[in-house]
Amino acid sequence: MRIAAVDHSFHAKTKSTEFIFDILAECGTVERFYCERWKGGPAVDLRALRRGRYDAIVFIQQMYRRQELRQLGDSRKTVLLATLSLVSDRGVFQHPAPDGDRSWLPVQPRQVFS
Repeated sequence: MRIAAVDHSFHAKTKSTEFIFDILAECGTVERFYCERWKGGPAVDLRALRRGRYDAIVFIQQMYRRQELRQLGDSRKTVLLATLSLVSDRGVFQHPAPDGDRSWLPVQPRQVFS
């Protein structure tokens, strides 16, 4: 299985999500992509991810706009791993994305792990 993992670029320094990559590596080959949008840098090119023909695309603490995620095509291959800071104790998204996108607020996650 080929897995694309889109992570927060600061995690490359802190290694705080390394355990997630370890888990994903048990399922297949993982290619890491780091988003720097939080500090005014570039986002990960989602169209390039689609062209990469990955079996799964995992977003780690990344809240891309719903309209952006549509560029990926088959949504069954997309996994969003929100952090506890993005999800309230009732299991709903409580904050808009860093760019102010509020389109996720009415979306209920299927499963919340903390």
